[in-house]
Amino acid sequence: MHEQARRPLRSSTTRGVHHLALCTDDMKATIDFYVEVLGMPLVHAMKVPPGLGTGPGNRGNPPYERVRHYFFDMGNDSLLAFFEIPKGKEPRGTATLLVPCSIAPSSSRPRGSGKSRHG
Repeated sequence: MHEQARRPLRSSTTRGVHHLALCTDDMKATIDFYVEVLGMPLVHAMKVPPGLGTGPGNRGNPPYERVRHYFFDMGNDSLLAFFEIPKGKEPRGTATLLVPCSIAPSSSRPRGSGKSRHG
C-alpha cells in the first residue's frame, strides 16, 4: 500500500510556470545578463503598487514598497521575474542576493492580459 501512494493518480497537466520570482539589488546588471547573455526577452516591467510590499495586500512580495518587478520570457509559457531589492537590504529571513520569492503555475496567468498577479 505504501508503494501505491507514491504513484500519481493522473498525469500532470503542467505546461510551465507562470513565473518564478527572484530578488536582485542591481536590476541593470540583471537585465544585461538575462537579455544580452542568455537571450531572454524582457517582456514586462512594473513597479509594485503601494501597499503590496508592507501592507495587508502583500501576497508574497518582498517587504519593500514601490520596488521594480521585471519579467523575462523563458519560453514554454514560463517567465522568470525579478524584484529589485534596495541596495544593502535583503528579503526577510534570507542572507543571499538571489532568493526564490514566489512561484505560480502557468495556468493561473490570464491569457493575453500582460499583467502580473502582483499588480
